[in-house]
Amino acid sequence: MGLATLSDAPEGSDGASASSAGQARVQAEQTGHTVSGRVSDVSDGSGSGIGDLSLELRIVGTYWGGTRSFSVVTNPDGTFMFGPVTEDFDPAFGLTLRVAPADDRYVPAIVDLVVPRAEPLHIRLGPGGTISGRVTRFLDGAPPAGASVYIDGNVSYVNVEIDDSGEFESGPLPTGTYRVSACGETCSSSSVNVSHGGEARLELVLPPPRGTYEGAFYDDEGSVHEEAIESLQQRRILEACATGRICPTEGLSRAEMAVWLGRAVSTSIRPPEITASRFADVDVDGRHAFEAPHIERFADLGITVGCGTEPLRYCPDSVVTRAEMATFLQRALSLDLPEEPAGFTDVDRGSAHARSIDALRAAGITEGCGTEPLRYCPDHTVLRGQMASFIDRSLTLLDERRDELRFQSAAMIGVGARLAAMLAPGVVDLYRFEVPEGSDGLVAVETHGGIDVFARLIRVVPDALDEQIASNDDGGDGANALIEQELAPGWYIVEVQGYSSSITGDYEISVTVE
Repeated sequence: MGLATLSDAPEGSDGASASSAGQARVQAEQTGHTVSGRVSDVSDGSGSGIGDLSLELRIVGTYWGGTRSFSVVTNPDGTFMFGPVTEDFDPAFGLTLRVAPADDRYVPAIVDLVVPRAEPLHIRLGPGGTISGRVTRFLDGAPPAGASVYIDGNVSYVNVEIDDSGEFESGPLPTGTYRVSACGETCSSSSVNVSHGGEARLELVLPPPRGTYEGAFYDDEGSVHEEAIESLQQRRILEACATGRICPTEGLSRAEMAVWLGRAVSTSIRPPEITASRFADVDVDGRHAFEAPHIERFADLGITVGCGTEPLRYCPDSVVTRAEMATFLQRALSLDLPEEPAGFTDVDRGSAHARSIDALRAAGITEGCGTEPLRYCPDHTVLRGQMASFIDRSLTLLDERRDELRFQSAAMIGVGARLAAMLAPGVVDLYRFEVPEGSDGLVAVETHGGIDVFARLIRVVPDALDEQIASNDDGGDGANALIEQELAPGWYIVEVQGYSSSITGDYEISVTVE
């Protein structure tokens, strides 16, 4: 992830000047790649272009190895252009664009680029923000001696000093998402989002040495939810709160709910990146940069409609109540709403969540929070450990729902047909095809193009969970996938994704019977 704030469109007030300078595009042409764009000022809210800025484009080579650099200075209106650059380079490594402002009102920026890129590129500079926090040891809560803190923006490391009390603070940093790591005898890390003029703070707790605890997390030892936590971690559903920690006794936020439950019901761990959210209170470029795509997918799946309107809001930082959790799970599982109440004495029958709570008890997912009388505790916060158990109890139903959603969202491709597609970074493309009755022969599923992809073939099993029957990487021409299989009549799904999460580009897919 780059260290500058990116947008898919230049500001409307400067559209004419940006357009005249190439309107911030990265274009793939036979003559080479042209990198152009605009740098604007967000420190005073004006969005005006910043001229006389030094920009350096660094390219990782394929055939000649190493890197090559190209430098330009922005025009008075903030526009710039590199190229066309005709040198061969490896798209898997791509390009980095370094912005070095001399004015101390702005922090330097480093932008990762993937080419060819058709969307506009817009770099916004401002005062940046800081990251501060405290480092302690899990065993005794004391600051560790000789520990170090590293802040990683995915392009370069920043070392930060720790004082005797374990406190640390960075200098100004560009906006974006950072990985902050503390290392002593062991290491701990956590992600944090930086916004202009803001201070992001976090607590880093160094875990005990490996081998002194079992499982993925050390802070769930002895918890009644430990088995459920380990089960979900194996399926890559959970998101840790820090290295080796799941924080089972802390409340789960609505943003985190979108990540956990969205992964449980979806076909991919990471949804496509977004540049804007339908919810006015979701900060796509700032503190919700990681969760924003998950929240958008959560809404696309129909699991949330938000927490308010005019403007539409999601309340991402609010903790989830047990009542809200019931509605989220009922929608995710597509549970029928029973007419008969579940019998919880503390559930208001006029509540919007009442029938969803009834549905959870009817499905055996909850028995409530107490007896004599039977209670549900609808206003209590859902703790992270509790949510792991709720999702774990729902896995069979969630798997059935995921298969249904995967089939519905898969693009249809006929046997003998060939479809063109554009693969986005970190996204799994889905296709479905039917082998008709009476077909006899070897079925070949193949990708065609210049990008490195991996493919899986899945058999749709009526009234049961789908079954993966084959996978392939590089079995076709070049880095393309090729799966050849004798298939019985029925429906099949193909998943196509990049060999690495950064791979993007055009490709085609075909299904043939030999």
